[in-house]
Amino acid sequence: MQSKYRYVWLVVVLAVGCSSDNGTGGVDPNEQLSALTPAQATALCDSLRSEYPAKSVACGSAETVTIGYGSGGCGGSGSDAVKLPPSSCTETVGDATDCLAALYAGSAACGSTPIAACAALSDPNCD
Repeated sequence: MQSKYRYVWLVVVLAVGCSSDNGTGGVDPNEQLSALTPAQATALCDSLRSEYPAKSVACGSAETVTIGYGSGGCGGSGSDAVKLPPSSCTETVGDATDCLAALYAGSAACGSTPIAACAALSDPNCD
């Protein structure tokens, strides 16, 4: 069984690039992801990498899901470049960090039940 939250996690990773400042790297949680400057996006990505290092979560006997961020840079160019969603996306930094915190907490990444903290990340304008 594939978790539908694997997709949400990937959206967040792609949207942000991918410290105890609530995982925002000093970026206002109300700021829209699509409006971040490259410097803000890199700071947010660096903070998220620190706050949510990669870990494996067992989803029953048949599947293990890796959540969090592996090693690697946040910035630069090519595959290391931070990628932001289109301007039509209204998701905020707070939406992304709230969802990441809920997913990272454990078994929520395995389920197919919607996670309230991730509802804002289902906006089709953010693909």
